[in-house]
This record gives sequence, structure tokens and C-alpha cells, in this order.
Amino acid sequence: MRQRTRGQSISSVVASTSSRRRDSRADPKRPYSRPSTDPDPQSPNSPVSPQSPKRTYRRHPKKDPNAPEKWRSAYQLFRDDVNRELQGQDIPFSEMSRIHSKRWTELSVDERAMYVERSKVDKQEYKQKMELYEKTLEFK
Repeated sequence: MRQRTRGQSISSVVASTSSRRRDSRADPKRPYSRPSTDPDPQSPNSPVSPQSPKRTYRRHPKKDPNAPEKWRSAYQLFRDDVNRELQGQDIPFSEMSRIHSKRWTELSVDERAMYVERSKVDKQEYKQKMELYEKTLEFK
């Protein structure tokens, strides 16, 4: 095995001595060059501007504040119930997320079906509200 130089990881030294891995990697002497099949930056539909190799940011339409709130999934409803149960405890977000996922996987079929049904009802209510909202002047 070669001796490691400053700034070089052990795995790169081991990989460079292994002939099997050396063949599977790109040639380090030749830098990566972009394929020539890139879209034409001069075309009007191109996501790449002629000045920059990066994509330009496309603005997304703003959410309508008058629109009805979207329905919640079964997991979101379950998570809200768990949060109410654990309210007041000083639990970090990462730990709370672990608790949610663990309890969701341990949930019985009947309890999970209850949350799925609540979600379906919530979705139906949302659709009804959206139909009414689409008929208003605020939607147009």
C-alpha cells in the first residue's frame, strides 16, 4: 500500500492501489467535460441562459390566500394526534419524528383504517369547498 500524502483520505490510497477499482473509475488526469448534447442556449425554450451554465429560476405562482385549505393525509392526522398527546414535553424535532414513524409502523390495521377514513372525508370536504370556490369571483 502506498503512503498517504497530506489531504488524501485512506480510502483513496487503498482505491488507487486496487487494480479492480482503478479500472472502474474515471481517469483522474482528464477533467470532466460536459457532453456536446446540451440544449442550445440560444433557443427561446432553453432552460439555460446564454450567459450562465446554470438554469434560470422560474417563479412559481403564489398560493391563493382565499382558496380552501388542502386536506390532510392519514399520516398527518395521526401525527397531529401524537403531538397533542406529547404536548408540553421538550422533545427535539428529530426525536419527535422518530416517535411518529415508529408509532405509525406499530399502528394496528383498524386504527390506521380510522385515519385513512378521516383523510378521505377531509378530501371530500376539500373538493366540495373547491367547487364552490371556483365559482366565486376571487378564483378568477
